Amino acid sequence: MELLVLLVILGVLASVIVPTWRRAARNSRITQCASNLSQLWRAQEAYALRNGSPCDQPGETYWSGVSSGMDPGMRLCPLKDPKSGPMGIDYRGPRSPVTGLAKEALLGADKPGNHAPHGAEGVNVLFKSGTVRLLGGGDPVWSQLA
Repeated sequence: MELLVLLVILGVLASVIVPTWRRAARNSRITQCASNLSQLWRAQEAYALRNGSPCDQPGETYWSGVSSGMDPGMRLCPLKDPKSGPMGIDYRGPRSPVTGLAKEALLGADKPGNHAPHGAEGVNVLFKSGTVRLLGGGDPVWSQLA
């Protein structure tokens, strides 16, 4: 009888702990995804310093240009499976050349499906200022990128 009570208690504890652990693991991958976008921002800042002007390629080509020489893992969202888009990049780039963009303009974001179908759990968005924010999947800001 005592063994049965112990097993029931362990089962209840496991049913509480396992979902919490999974949620924490997923949140850490969302944070890693935001960190990757932040690293890409740093790469584009270094590119501009090195070359005297920012890379002005739109879309994925932009990230490919500014991140050459970086760890290719920085271009991948840790939540997406299978990994990487056709150019080995899981993030959308700017729709237009960066030179004319204001500091609060969008520079990059997750591609659809990185976090969940249609960004149901939110998507990371990178602004030209270097700020990365997690926005809801239905947020109109997210759709402003190429």
